[in-house]
Amino acid sequence: MSIDASGPEFADLYPARDAVEKAIAETRRFKPSDIEWIADIAFTRMNDGMNYRGPILEITRSGSLMAPDVLKAHGLNARRKIGVRFVEAIAVGTVDEAVEALDLALHTEWSKANQLHNLRRMQKCGIGFCKFSAPGGDANLPLESELNGKRLSIDEAIDLVKSRPADIRRSVFMGDVKF
Repeated sequence: MSIDASGPEFADLYPARDAVEKAIAETRRFKPSDIEWIADIAFTRMNDGMNYRGPILEITRSGSLMAPDVLKAHGLNARRKIGVRFVEAIAVGTVDEAVEALDLALHTEWSKANQLHNLRRMQKCGIGFCKFSAPGGDANLPLESELNGKRLSIDEAIDLVKSRPADIRRSVFMGDVKF
């Protein structure tokens, strides 16, 4: 089963191109000359309906794949699939650090767009309040633990998503409807 998300009410479901590019640039892990092609892949694939992990695989495998002996020379597992173009795009740090930074940047932007989309839909339906729901257990970030189960106005939730997206990227907002 799938949902047709091509209508105008879903136009804000995925992050904007400039937000993706800015998030990647702010990692400071990639050469400025390579940020555009990385952002193009991320933006295109997320807007095709992939979550943030699909583009990461495509980006890290860009260019011809590195041979096992070259991977070992970089301190990587010889069975890993890493493209030469990705390695050449790294300005600072290791392959693993670049992948981790890219993962955080894309996850944050993807979650932020999704959370804002859901909050705007709640607001449009006349829902004024929501409950914050963290992933639970040891997975919670400090702010997620602090806010778990709290009731917020939709406007407060929107402000929170805009101001602290990386700190709540794994959480959801559930409409608080009283009959």
